[in-house]
Amino acid sequence: MAHLQKLPLEIFQHIASFLPTGSAASLALCSHALMLSLGRQYWFRLREEREQRRQFLRYIERNTPGFYFCHCCVKLHPLKAVPRLGRSRKATSHAALHGGCFSAGGHLALGPLHDIEYTHVQLALSRYRWGSEHGIDLGQLTLDDPKYHLRKARHLTITPRIVNSELILKVQHIFFFKDEAFDNQLENQWIEFCPHDSWWNVAKSPSSVPLLLQCKDEHKGKLAEAACLRCLGLRKCSGCHTDFLVRKNGTEYVVNLWKNLGSGQSPTDAKWLTHVRDWGSNNGASFRPCTFELGSIRAAWESQGSIESHS
Repeated sequence: MAHLQKLPLEIFQHIASFLPTGSAASLALCSHALMLSLGRQYWFRLREEREQRRQFLRYIERNTPGFYFCHCCVKLHPLKAVPRLGRSRKATSHAALHGGCFSAGGHLALGPLHDIEYTHVQLALSRYRWGSEHGIDLGQLTLDDPKYHLRKARHLTITPRIVNSELILKVQHIFFFKDEAFDNQLENQWIEFCPHDSWWNVAKSPSSVPLLLQCKDEHKGKLAEAACLRCLGLRKCSGCHTDFLVRKNGTEYVVNLWKNLGSGQSPTDAKWLTHVRDWGSNNGASFRPCTFELGSIRAAWESQGSIESHS
């Protein structure tokens, strides 16, 4: 920069005239002299050109540890305001957080009171790309939460990994029973396996997780389960990037789901959007048909031996 400062300011002004507004505003931050020479006109333009303002803030986000770029209000927010996974919406007052923009990118419901917002995905991948001074550690998205009931217990675990610059979660629901009877005991539980498959909105597909669990229960440990084409083996959701596997061992029912949440570059990421609920539809679940190879998400998650982070 010492050599560049020897150049006439007119040359910088000429260069800036060919740059997009966001890039020219970034150039103005290189020195006080350039700020005085270039800054004012480009700052005024950033107020009017929202997309260029968005691009400018993305440029400087990586050089501003402790803050993150908000896609909703196009501002930088402090990291300390980001709630951890596993706290309820009422407890964290999401609606009041930054005027409600924290949740504007949509959320993925993983269990009762356990949501991952788009901002969580964005920040986890920011740390992966830019280092430990940025974003959040994957440990903040890890969960081990047993919920006990009188006759049954549900154990929820969430394990995130980053593969090929995309965030993949393994979500495991384990249901325990003190007796062998299924008896629709889970039907009143607020459990969502994906936006297209839940206890209160059973999918029409025969691959619906609740229907597979009921099928497992109907076998009652009989050998017929080994030959059942309905509930045996790995399945995938046709509406979101999710592989899932259902199994039963005595009184233990296990549902494993592997979810690809995308690259975290934008809340309009195609993979992320397949997981986001559309409250304007009749049943509250969006359906954007997606195609991917069965088992590819599970294989990608298992290809990483441990949580990948820069902590």
